[in-house]
Amino acid sequence: MSIHVENIDRHLQTKKDLNFLLRSLGAPSDCYLISAHTDIDGKTLPLTEALDDVVGNRVGTVVCCIPDKLAYWEGEGLRARCLLKNS
Repeated sequence: MSIHVENIDRHLQTKKDLNFLLRSLGAPSDCYLISAHTDIDGKTLPLTEALDDVVGNRVGTVVCCIPDKLAYWEGEGLRARCLLKNS
């Protein structure tokens, strides 16, 4: 298995654009979160709600959309946002 990390263009880093991007890649309505933020770690949430909680929070979080296929990573730095895709 090979994971491809793809940086997300700055102009596509809004919650709305990230939701559209993930959905266009096949993300379902719900996702699983792995986070340094204990309030959301280990939870399954609707994708839009997860992005509301994660984007701009500056806490390392992986939004697992499709296990072993598609995830979104929100890093701790400004604009540290990537897609993780299994290729």
